[in-house]
Amino acid sequence: MPTRSDNAEAFWRALVDALPEEVAVVDRQGVIVAANSAWIGSAEPICDGLEHVGFQHNLMEALRSRVAADSADARRLLAGIEAVLAGERREFHLDYKPGKAPQGRWFALEARQMPLEPLALLLCRRDITTERGSFATALQESEQRARRRSAELQAILDAAPIGLSIAQSASGDHIRGNPALERMFGVPAGGEFSKVASQSVDLRLFQSGRELSVAELPMQRAVRGETVPGQIYDILCPDGRVVTALATARPILDESGKPRGAVGAFMDFTQIRRAEEALRESEQRFRSLVEAYAQAVWETDETGAIVSDSPTWRASTGQTLEELLGDGWLNAVHPEDRADARRRWRDAVAARGKFDAESRLQDRAGGWRWTNLRATPTLNSDGTVRRWLGMSVDIDARKRAEAALRASEERYRESEFRLQLALDSGNIGIYEWRLDTGELIWDDRLRAQWGLSPWSVRLSHFSLKAFIQTIGRGFGPGSTAPSIRRRAGACRLNTV
Repeated sequence: MPTRSDNAEAFWRALVDALPEEVAVVDRQGVIVAANSAWIGSAEPICDGLEHVGFQHNLMEALRSRVAADSADARRLLAGIEAVLAGERREFHLDYKPGKAPQGRWFALEARQMPLEPLALLLCRRDITTERGSFATALQESEQRARRRSAELQAILDAAPIGLSIAQSASGDHIRGNPALERMFGVPAGGEFSKVASQSVDLRLFQSGRELSVAELPMQRAVRGETVPGQIYDILCPDGRVVTALATARPILDESGKPRGAVGAFMDFTQIRRAEEALRESEQRFRSLVEAYAQAVWETDETGAIVSDSPTWRASTGQTLEELLGDGWLNAVHPEDRADARRRWRDAVAARGKFDAESRLQDRAGGWRWTNLRATPTLNSDGTVRRWLGMSVDIDARKRAEAALRASEERYRESEFRLQLALDSGNIGIYEWRLDTGELIWDDRLRAQWGLSPWSVRLSHFSLKAFIQTIGRGFGPGSTAPSIRRRAGACRLNTV
């Protein structure tokens, strides 16, 4: 009487036999130990010169015999299946056409690992001739798109503002650069960048003062499969210049995951290096300058809490160490400014951004002085905050000066208003004589009083005096004669 196991096996065998694909199971020695009806009944060859391998035959030996006969199909099939058997790959897929006849049929063969011992491999082969015929037009269109894309990428390569290099083989014996790289290193257009090539440009790379060997060059490391992170190199160019560059390089992998070339990117850091050197030279001067200011320097942990002593803060505010720790430093801020300072500090800590607040801070004498409180985070390599560094700068004099300036501007605006009110009330006309150009500029009221034209009038000094005297004779008894007042290179005539 059939058992449940027998029934299940019969069910699955019937199911596999019903598949249109050819299915076979191979053990670790390469022998086909199971196959469905489609595989057993197939008359199509496995590859060029190799007839169909049936049940209980060794597929791997048959393929090796064809590899020895220089069959390209057999070589590809054998390499893929052996990689799956060895555990180097979980699956292998190949679309191929057995034989060389143009009208031959196309097949897709897949090999996958099987977790059941002693079974090792599941093979599935199906006829894709119709599919490939249907995709012929689509393939041509895809190739056209690929060519357009290649042209676009070439244009991007030529227009890129950073230096780019491409190694076109795993040997690294031919490396070309884009125009930006050629300009950066003073290399002629189309020059060979590979140090492995028989003829290459005379470039020498140094790191920390040591010249690198050919094997240590970033592009040569990349073609061997190594990813070279951003590193700084000093490069001696053919024209004698030394260029400091940040370089990265990555391998280009083929379908099997092996390097088939490499790409590299180079950014000119020469100016940045010079700026860094200038910065280092000025650091000591800056440090001395900072220490000369009446200010405090303080430090917090990653949460924004002060956990260590700041003698300069205590010296400037009079707080004790116990009063300073945690967020106790905020108690030294004026009560009217404390809420704003606390909000700004919490926002900066939450956003991992800079803290900047201007608040009144208590001093040792018990008074209050305007202080600029600043802090910035220092980050770990993963972007998290390691600590906060802060400082306080005394800006009390600036704040008082700003308040005095605002008061002065307010008084000036009030004086201007009063002056304009007086001019309007007294019907006073004003003109300006520019001594450097001889130009006379009249306000609207004076032009209306004297019937002058709306454009500027240019007169010499003597003509002006004669003009004023002529007008002055027209003033009746009791009127005020025109007067000339010179001030700072200008002449103003007032008439009432």
